[in-house]
Amino acid sequence: MALFRRKRKLSEDTMQDGVKLVTAIEPKNVVSEQFRTVRTNIDFSSVDKQLKTLLFTSSGVSEGKSTVSANTAVAWAQQGKKYFLLMLILEGLRCIALLVF
Repeated sequence: MALFRRKRKLSEDTMQDGVKLVTAIEPKNVVSEQFRTVRTNIDFSSVDKQLKTLLFTSSGVSEGKSTVSANTAVAWAQQGKKYFLLMLILEGLRCIALLVF
């Protein structure tokens, strides 16, 4: 029944304010350490060959793709690796950010 189905209200924080780069702003934060853990786990998953491309995706908007990808890019940059980050919105077919670390 449609009566009991509620639409989930999307958080518009990142759409209005941009991505929170907690890894760059507060490197000693617990959240920053979790992004470094994600970076390390990705590095260990490709020990036998060099990782060239990484894609963060999800089924809907406002699920954290930009936040995770940008903070992971900062974690790699802090490690001294070069990182090229391209964020695209496929609904509008437009480029919203291009970052090189």
